[in-house]
Amino acid sequence: MKCNPGFRLLGPLVLLAAAAQPLSAQVVTETYDGGMLTKGTLTRTSEYRAQNNFTANGFNYSVILNPLHPVFQDDPTANYMSILNGQNTNPTGMKVLKFGDVWDFPTMTVGGPDYSLSKGAIDVRRYTAEAGGGGFGLDFWADYHPMGTDPSQRNGGVGDMHWIQVINDNWNISDPNMAKQGPGKSEMIVDVDVDPPDTAPYYDAGLHPGTADNTFFFDGPRRPKSGVNGQSFFWDAELFVAKEVLQPTFMADGSVMTKGKIQIYDGVRYGFVAITPELSPGIHLLLLGGGLFVFLRLRRIRPVAQRK
Repeated sequence: MKCNPGFRLLGPLVLLAAAAQPLSAQVVTETYDGGMLTKGTLTRTSEYRAQNNFTANGFNYSVILNPLHPVFQDDPTANYMSILNGQNTNPTGMKVLKFGDVWDFPTMTVGGPDYSLSKGAIDVRRYTAEAGGGGFGLDFWADYHPMGTDPSQRNGGVGDMHWIQVINDNWNISDPNMAKQGPGKSEMIVDVDVDPPDTAPYYDAGLHPGTADNTFFFDGPRRPKSGVNGQSFFWDAELFVAKEVLQPTFMADGSVMTKGKIQIYDGVRYGFVAITPELSPGIHLLLLGGGLFVFLRLRRIRPVAQRK
């Protein structure tokens, strides 16, 4: 791992992150072959890059994938379901509701069936720490290979396959209240439009045109380097394949007559941290997406030309 000469990440962080990964059950695989990935106008290279570095506002930063490799998620976490059920939606344009008021989400997490995908259904082709231009973050590209009973079609209604992503980070860019946006401010949302709210919780509709369909998924979250201030930042995503099996119906005033139903299948967790040694006098404890990660002291190293 090649590091900026001004700072170096100690090995225990890498070992800790690697040890925290459960077995993927082979539903989630990784293929980084250097080939071109193209869907519509979106083009990337198949690649894996665990770390990237940049300097901004007088601070050296290291962007590190967290987890270091995508982690298979058999079922959504309780935190995922809480955010999904609690986010606002306005399906008729008449009344603001919660996704949980409009849809049922049967999963093992809430005592429902276990909707599993076939082995190799989600193949991650690009997972890279990014720090070019004016922003930092990551790229994540996964091809979807449905087999057997995996949801696969996209006909514009019942039976459609979708992606539902929930993100948790500490640099809010989505809250309609501008005072709640900015570095160090919490953001826990379903990754769709929140102002005005989307009518369904699908990543592949509305806010992200051309970045996901029934064959692939792409996300490239960034935060501006101009806003870094020495804090540590994290961005964590839980992404699941879903199938719409029943559409909701509504009364004349916009209230729900009958709830819709969305089955949530297997998924994957991915994300990044951005850390700087300038404010690292000792051990860092960061609670990221429900998991405790320990960052050992980062040793400041002078550039080679200044060493004696």
